[in-house]
Amino acid sequence: MEQRFTIPEGYQYKRPLGRGHLGSSYVLQNNKGSYVYCKEILKESIGNKEQVQKFKERIERIRSLNQKYILPYFAVLEYDNKLLLLRKYLNPGNIIEEAPKIKALGPNKIFAMWCALARTYHLLHQNHLAPNLIRATNLFFYNGSNIIITDLYLATNDVNVMVHNPSPLDYSFLAPEFIAPEYEPDYKADNWSLGIILAYFLTGEIPFNTKNVFTTLQQINTGTLQYAGEVSPEYDTIIKRLVKVNPTERAELSDFIKMNDTLKTRGSKRSLPRNILSPSPVQYSELQLNLPKSKPLESIKNSRSPPANYLSLASYMVIGGQSTDQVLRTYDAADIPNYRCRQAVPQLRTSQLPPRKSSQFINDL
Repeated sequence: MEQRFTIPEGYQYKRPLGRGHLGSSYVLQNNKGSYVYCKEILKESIGNKEQVQKFKERIERIRSLNQKYILPYFAVLEYDNKLLLLRKYLNPGNIIEEAPKIKALGPNKIFAMWCALARTYHLLHQNHLAPNLIRATNLFFYNGSNIIITDLYLATNDVNVMVHNPSPLDYSFLAPEFIAPEYEPDYKADNWSLGIILAYFLTGEIPFNTKNVFTTLQQINTGTLQYAGEVSPEYDTIIKRLVKVNPTERAELSDFIKMNDTLKTRGSKRSLPRNILSPSPVQYSELQLNLPKSKPLESIKNSRSPPANYLSLASYMVIGGQSTDQVLRTYDAADIPNYRCRQAVPQLRTSQLPPRKSSQFINDL
């Protein structure tokens, strides 16, 4: 049988993996006996010469990040009409194949794992690598507690993965801006996808009706979620803050990363309090803060920062869609000694989170 694949020097062809977005993929084996994943992409499927060059530069930029949860391509081999991308071959299953195991972790471990995934995409956004084509088949569940990202291709509004495979697994994680032209996709498209992924982790099912393509696309365009299982109120709020049709209304990933970092300090009590993530500001309009009676009201009102016990409370709260790094600083003299919160004032908003140091994690795969 005639071999249809291009085999680079020093490698042996082992088996095909099928055709996906941009081209075919297959397994190779190098001279040391290690298995290698190979992606074969026709240049014409990327675009013109300039677009091909930008594609190669993006692959190199991702590799240079040396991020422990990204498995990058270690080589780009260029031929007259095609590119061959090479990376390590992963044995673990993707998140679709491992959905039951992920769901069995329980909400708290799932949220911690999801936050690590969100941190990785936040790092990509900091390096202007967005929007990304996020597909469930490119996310691998590794070592029982980690998600490894592979094949980070740039997603644009002219990319139509349904042409290659009209499967819900391809389009159900895409933001509405890839389906309807009302908004230009940017990094907030990744935030939508991560909201859908969190719902998928918690329930083991895509949160849309996937029996009918038209219905699925309609639910995506309207942001209508349909959970297959129970999702507690606190996680439902997180998901719905990300899954908003208007990209400008979607929450920042940094909000939830910082929330998770704060929860880590609570050790075994890291579960999210049920009333902390309520989307309704009404619930907190009567929130009472037990501040010291000995501290005069004026000294509190004139202070540049709220009392320490108040800061610790505000660091956990998401109120009415406000960010977790917003601090409530207005008090009512009529409520002494229990001062009532009246409005939220943005303070010390931090959109940049320092990337975690890389490790030998990927090298150990």
